[in-house]
Amino acid sequence: MRLMDSYNMIVPYGEGVEALATAVAELPTKKIIAVIPSVVDASSLAWLRKFAKDRGMELEVQSVDTDSADGLFMTLDDIKHRDGVQSLIVNVSVGSPFYGHLMLCAAMATGITAVGVYNRELSFLPISCSISHGK
Repeated sequence: MRLMDSYNMIVPYGEGVEALATAVAELPTKKIIAVIPSVVDASSLAWLRKFAKDRGMELEVQSVDTDSADGLFMTLDDIKHRDGVQSLIVNVSVGSPFYGHLMLCAAMATGITAVGVYNRELSFLPISCSISHGK
């Protein structure tokens, strides 16, 4: 598998600083894109802002327009068309389990590479090999 020089890492809503730290240590990351619901607790993004600032990374917050899962899929597809699939990677271990599962499904549907962090180890999820990097 060929890695990019740097990625825009998409993360779902929730907390998971350890999973994010593990992923950015393994994958060169220039920007973190947080995909969040339209209404969130402001303190839930504070750790992410601090994480990005401490590492000199840009943070972009994308709010999903609707509360349905379709909104998440459409937001991810919009990001894909804006940034290009090769520069994107989705870290499904950062957010809450609910949003992590939705984000994995959205990554599968849009063909964006997905990773997870399990036992402090970065794992490319099966979809990433066949769709994004298997060419």
